[in-house]
Parts: sequence; structure tokens; C-alpha cells
Amino acid sequence: MIKQNGKRLENQVIDAVDETYSLAECLALCTRRYDCKSLNYAERLSMCEINSEFESSESLSDDQQYVYVTTVDTDSCEPSAGNFSECCYDVTGSYNLQDRSCPGSSFQWCTCMDGFTGPKCTLSSSFSGIAVSCQQYQDAGHDLSGVLQIDLTSIAPVDVICDMDTDDGGWTVIQRRSDGSCPFNNTWDEYVNGFGSVDDEYWLGLENIYQLSEGSANGVLRVEITDYSGNEYYATYSFGIVENSRYRARFTHIEGNAGDSLSYNDNQPFSTRDLNDDLLCIDDETFNDEIVDEKMFSSSDNSSSDNNEEEVVDGISCSEYSAGTGWWFKSGVVRCIDCSLTNLNAPHAAALKWGSIQNIKQIELKYRN
Repeated sequence: MIKQNGKRLENQVIDAVDETYSLAECLALCTRRYDCKSLNYAERLSMCEINSEFESSESLSDDQQYVYVTTVDTDSCEPSAGNFSECCYDVTGSYNLQDRSCPGSSFQWCTCMDGFTGPKCTLSSSFSGIAVSCQQYQDAGHDLSGVLQIDLTSIAPVDVICDMDTDDGGWTVIQRRSDGSCPFNNTWDEYVNGFGSVDDEYWLGLENIYQLSEGSANGVLRVEITDYSGNEYYATYSFGIVENSRYRARFTHIEGNAGDSLSYNDNQPFSTRDLNDDLLCIDDETFNDEIVDEKMFSSSDNSSSDNNEEEVVDGISCSEYSAGTGWWFKSGVVRCIDCSLTNLNAPHAAALKWGSIQNIKQIELKYRN
């Protein structure tokens, strides 16, 4: 990989992707395209430009907002008789993304960018096989951020974004919100198994996060938040999912300029719109201690009353109150506004919250052992 700060390749842009928040993300977009040979990235503009060609001696222009990156050494592109272990570029445009195979004529093979290998460039040349975390890749000598496969359940590997730059690296991104393109009002099974795409927004899956944390609370969770004004916040926690029936999680605040909005939900089970039988929220005007003590409430799923002659108060689940999204909501009977101090799986933009931080644009949750 060749990187030139303050340079931009003009007249070769075949796709421009805005709301791209890191060079690693831009590189990940490039490595997934057969026609990407180089890229221009502008951090302040959050802009990733995919180029179909390399630079020539006269094609690069000066632009201090951009950095120009070639994904391969231009001298490494040589005709090949069939090295199917690397990604290929087909000049005819006929290309099979599934197995990265080219037709039998008029094609070239190119290596993945430095440090990456495999049919989809999602393996590390520093590690033999598939690691169980980004930390394991880093321990083997891989120090470049990007998309890599990890294998946590021995069922099927999954793609994740590995952050090898922030705070000494080794972070596995377990959740990412950027533009609202992926719905998060999903079912219990979807939250357990994971959903979305590393190309934009995703949730790694409760079972994967449980396996990643090895059933203990000895790892570190890093919450990164960016608002629409470009302000950046973070908070770190001792974290882990400690059981995998309801995926109860432990949160102990460590530090960060975002403040603490997760300790409130420490040791709570995960709940979704279709599995929420252990919690209920009531509007602020109706809520009082007598209702809680005597459990005179009902929900759309069940009803309960110590005295059938007493008036039953209607309530809803915290997940329903939060537009059907899943989270570690407060158990029991609470005011709806007290379901959680934060819900980072809420609908994008206006509904995303973290304490007093509003107008949230982007979120990443990252885990490291």
C-alpha cells in the first residue's frame, strides 16, 4: 500500500461514498470491489472516492483535504495462469465476486493490500487461519485497520471491522451505526445471530459477543460517539456478557469524556420486542410506588393483579417504548423514561441518546480482551 498525503487522483473516480468516517472504512470499501485500484479519502469531508486506475506521473493534483492511497503496488500486477488465492482485476468487466474468479482471457491478478490476503482480502498475512478476535490478529503482528474474518462459534466465520489504531488497537467492532440504513427493531433471534453489513451498519450478535468476552466481564468495551457537529466522545467500561440464556451484561465505568450512561443497566438481561417478559414501563403520570408494590399492571403480552377488583394500569415493554429495538433495559416496573439512560440501538438520529449528548450521528462499540 502506498499513501500520499495532500494528493488526489483526478478524473478516475468511479464512485464517491460520503459519510465514510475513517481511512480504514474507505479501504474496506475498496477491497470489496474488483474495479478499485486506488482511492482518495478526505477525513474532514467524510468522503471516500473509489478510483479505477493508479496514478500516472501527471495525474495527481495537490489537495490538502485528501490522502491518495494505492491498494497494491502498481508493479505487482502481472498476468497469471491461475493464482486463485488472491483477488483479481478483470479488464473485461466480467467478474465473479463470490469466488473472485475471472474468465479465461484478458485478465490480471493483483495482490490484496499489504497485510491482507484470502479470496476476499479478509484474512491476515500475519496469521495462519482465522482468528477469534482482532486482538488475536494484532498479537500475531497484524497492525492495519480494516475488515477481517473472525471465527467465534465454529459454525461460520463473520466479517468484522478491526480497529488497530485507536488506543493501542486490537479492537473488534461489535456494533456500528452511521446512517440509519440498517433497521435495529429486530427480533430476539436476529439480535442473537447478528445482522447488517460491515460496509455500513451492523450488530455482531449476542452469541458472538458472548463468545468474544468468554463469558466474563474482564474485557474492555469502548463506546465512541460523534454528533452532527463533529464533536467526538468516548467512554470505556469493564464489560462482558456473562451468560447466554438472556445474555446478561456487566458494565463498570472506567473513564472517558462522554460520561457514564451504561452502569445504570449493569447486570440486566437483553430484551427485544418479542422477548420482554421481565420488564414493563409505565408513563410518568400514572407511575407511583403503590402500583409497583402491588403489581397492578398489564402489558400487551400479559396481565397481573393482586386484587382483581383493583384498577389495572396499562403498560408497555421498554423495547416497545424504544420503537421495538433491543437493549439491556432496566428490569422490573419502571417509568418509561427510566428504561435506560442510553439506547445505542434506537432508531437513527433523533432517537439515539447517551446521557445529555444529543444529535448523535455515528456510534461504534468496540471490544478488546
